[in-house]
Amino acid sequence: MSDARNERELRAIERRQRGEAKRAERRARYQGQTNVASPHDRCCCCSAAVARICVNLVFALFALVILVFGIMAATGSVAGIFGAFPGVAIVVVSAIVFLTAAVGEYGARVDNKCLLLLYFMVVLAGFAAFLGLGAATLFGHGTAEAQAAKAWCAFPESAARGQVEFNCCGFRCPSDRPAMGGCPGGERLNGTEAAACSASADGRATCAIQPPPLSSSLPGCQSVAVGYLNDNLVPLFAVSFAFGFVLFAGMCVSGRLLCKSTGKGMARRRERGLAEAAHLNTAKTSDAGWIADVPAPDDSGAGVAASGPRSGPAEASASSRLEVPVPGEV
Repeated sequence: MSDARNERELRAIERRQRGEAKRAERRARYQGQTNVASPHDRCCCCSAAVARICVNLVFALFALVILVFGIMAATGSVAGIFGAFPGVAIVVVSAIVFLTAAVGEYGARVDNKCLLLLYFMVVLAGFAAFLGLGAATLFGHGTAEAQAAKAWCAFPESAARGQVEFNCCGFRCPSDRPAMGGCPGGERLNGTEAAACSASADGRATCAIQPPPLSSSLPGCQSVAVGYLNDNLVPLFAVSFAFGFVLFAGMCVSGRLLCKSTGKGMARRRERGLAEAAHLNTAKTSDAGWIADVPAPDDSGAGVAASGPRSGPAEASASSRLEVPVPGEV
């Protein structure tokens, strides 16, 4: 029975060794392929480091530009109308852009997959938000004008501050819903002569009357605001348009870095697997040699037969010693 058990164990060890050898051979053939052994060859960019540094530097420059616009918004005429919140929000966005560039550069240098994944997700979210904002600005011009007209009546105090800051009166003209019922300089309007915010009309008909019910030389705040946007925000829109291209380039570069880091991790795991398989094969080979060197039990002899079917050589020798006659008893 011991011989049969040893033979079964040896056959099982041989089967496992053959299976491990075949798997190691397949891994070696797979790793020897060009597109697996060199993840760099699968990438489109031949100079990823230069592209990464350029993109992150542009991100940092855009962060500085956005920071300047945020400070201007927090301390300029916009702050007098809407408060400091828009400027603070722009400053926060600039900080996020700068931190994103720093995280991407550091993650690429230390080859940290978690940081590279965070870098890719932030850039992807920024690009999606940029596309959504651009589509809303391009296709929602009429909606934006209607929302501005509603906000003019919804926030009369802000509208009054806007009239003072921009030296204008009313939304479209002085007789179109002047804020707080008057224009800058203390000029008051008669409620029967001007379109009020409580009226259903939006003031277009009132502004079309010639001459207007209110004899004022001040322009409407809508035209003044449009001129202010053209003078100050058109450069910002141009910068934002360029920033969209940089976001797209950053998304491509971050995706490439993430793919490269993943390929390096897979190669390292394959190397560890091959090393572990070789170590396991060596250990199993030594175990098989040790089992093969164990002598089979000797079933011949009276001592072994007397020791029982499961007794070993030690028990047989012990029983033989018991049969030796003691001197003096003969």
